[in-house]
Amino acid sequence: MARECDSVYTEHSLLDVIKLGAEEADRRHARGIRHPLSSMLTLLLIGFLLGKTTIRGMCRFFSCKDKLDQLTSFLDLPFGIPSPSCYTRTLAVVDPLPIVTCYADFLYQLVPHDPGKPQHLCADGKALNAAQNRALTGKSLYIINIFLAAYHLFTYQVRVGPKNQEGKVLEEEIYDILYQDPSVVTADAMATKKAIVDLICKAGSNAVLPVKKNNRKLLDLLLKFCLPLAQKDETTAHYLDLNGFVEDDLPSELIENTKCAVFDEDNRKEPDANSEHPIDTHTFFDKLYRYPAYTEKQPKTEQKNKRLSYILVGDRWVPMVYTHGRFERREYELFTEPALIDALHENATMDGWEKVDAVGLVTRYRGEYKRDPDTKEQYIQISVTRTPYILTDNPGSAKQFADIVKGHWAIEEGHNCLDDLFDEDHSTTRIGSAPETCSLFRKIAYNMISLLDARTQRKSPSSADRGRRLSETMESLARGGIVKIKKLISRRFRSPFLR
Repeated sequence: MARECDSVYTEHSLLDVIKLGAEEADRRHARGIRHPLSSMLTLLLIGFLLGKTTIRGMCRFFSCKDKLDQLTSFLDLPFGIPSPSCYTRTLAVVDPLPIVTCYADFLYQLVPHDPGKPQHLCADGKALNAAQNRALTGKSLYIINIFLAAYHLFTYQVRVGPKNQEGKVLEEEIYDILYQDPSVVTADAMATKKAIVDLICKAGSNAVLPVKKNNRKLLDLLLKFCLPLAQKDETTAHYLDLNGFVEDDLPSELIENTKCAVFDEDNRKEPDANSEHPIDTHTFFDKLYRYPAYTEKQPKTEQKNKRLSYILVGDRWVPMVYTHGRFERREYELFTEPALIDALHENATMDGWEKVDAVGLVTRYRGEYKRDPDTKEQYIQISVTRTPYILTDNPGSAKQFADIVKGHWAIEEGHNCLDDLFDEDHSTTRIGSAPETCSLFRKIAYNMISLLDARTQRKSPSSADRGRRLSETMESLARGGIVKIKKLISRRFRSPFLR
């Protein structure tokens, strides 16, 4: 799957890409074929762009005479619109891999490449909850998606099956997915395996991966070294994130009646009693972390439903931002101490993590209002979670490490948009490879809407507004109808990306 073109120009259209992929993906018997596969797949894409989330709804919508006349002007439909049962049988035997590969090469030619600035690729699995008969298998179908964070584009997908196979499948496919292009790869803890890290480095890329309880020995080793070194005075080793705000920009308040709880990784779980690094709450807050003292400040601007709260924890005032009904604060720290790196390289119980060049630590604070069941008194319970990260290349500062970690949230936003725009979680297409093929064309439709939104807006939207903006762009595209979509998928790109 080597790429043939390093240019940001292409003379191919999306319609050409679908036709090329359909030629290799068609596994139907030659006898009895009536509907060209490329036309069926193009209809599937157009249906998603027009807001139709089910195959039956698409077939009913396209069967109208005026819609059919518009479609036959650029699609080969000798027998009209296929029936829903024909669509289901056809998609069940389609091989999505050639289409995924052709589309990934096409998308690669559109994205500009800067050798000095590697692309950020996010890998994460998504469950198709209704696309598998859980009464028979007991498990949902999972697909690993590769997401280009800088441009909010899905670039690749791999079918997994059940979730517990995610790490194994990623290990088999990661080298081909990266195409040997310099990238920064982030994923969840399933991908934190020595074999995957070695393959990412072999492809010339850098890995930033979290360490959680599925790597208990590595987790204990990292926390044992990182916690005593936390909160150093160097500005490059520590970065405080107050949800994007500065302390002077928000109105402030004092809160004293709170309770605290310290968690290892997930604030939905209780601390592990068998952990090798028990941390007392008072010790954790008072000795390892030095918070600034509270001072009276006049806010520069009023932020609706947002305020800076100084919460008394032990004998320290902890600044946290109140937003979305909860208190939040994140701290990012970067460790490059030779003792820690040597321990990872030489520790026999770790099997040697020779590629690790730095270690990061993300500490998340989350406060929620609770009410005591006995006294009925309201208080704020603060949970603290600590997640170490292994990095195969030193980013240079904790701020840059924080940008990489927060950049991984982009794929979660993409997954939410797939559910909001195309109702993917409720899709009941479940026969053969049909769920995977439908998921692929939802992502192609999402990419088209995302590109349209980026072209019409000078500034990229914030995460809070992105779903609304994409929904408005999709509604505008639907108002243009089949004629507007035809122009988009038939256009041959000759200009640089997003210009």
